[in-house]
Amino acid sequence: FLFTTTPPAMSRKLNLVRLDPPKQLDFGSGDQQVQSVTITNVTDGYIAFKVKTTAPSSYIVRPSTGVVNAKGSVSVQIQTTSKGADTNDRFLVQTLPHTSAELVTKERWATVTKEETQELRLSVCVDGIGGESRSSKVSVPEKSLPSDPKELKRLYDESVSQALAMEQTKKTLHQKHTEMKASLEGGRGDGGAFSTLHLAAAFLAGAVLMQVLPFLGIEVPLLV
Repeated sequence: FLFTTTPPAMSRKLNLVRLDPPKQLDFGSGDQQVQSVTITNVTDGYIAFKVKTTAPSSYIVRPSTGVVNAKGSVSVQIQTTSKGADTNDRFLVQTLPHTSAELVTKERWATVTKEETQELRLSVCVDGIGGESRSSKVSVPEKSLPSDPKELKRLYDESVSQALAMEQTKKTLHQKHTEMKASLEGGRGDGGAFSTLHLAAAFLAGAVLMQVLPFLGIEVPLLV
């Protein structure tokens, strides 16, 4: 009973049957919840149908397949199992023009093409949440503005002042960052000069010692 939720081609018109309810199934929470879908044939011939769901282990569908006589109706009972209904679940009703009241075989359903069938989808609503009403359940309250022009001007001036203060703070932080960066770079430069000076002094002291030690009677070892 698994199916992909690929939308039907927009150029095709669903005109074989009418569903009641047309868009969604409203379940309560818990198991043993029952909803019915009435499939009405709006044509002058036989229409076969098949009901699929994205959650086959969560629902019992009776009948899941059948044939609707010309201008007739069939009621399909959908009952939840112990898993219960979920707002992410979906149902698909496939309809197919048929030649008699005999059921369409599984082999025939397995070979039908998109061009032969027309499909209607049903979403699931649980305790008023989900389904077609999902978007209306999530709302962002709008902040009401005062109608007094003076109050509106006060709010505007306050907003402008806050924006200017934030901009000034941004400039101050940027300036501090630049100064700290320059200070750190200068510190690294001084450290380098300081090290070079010490090396030069050490070399000079070593050279002086090499000249003075022989006069003091101290033998200077030669490095080979």
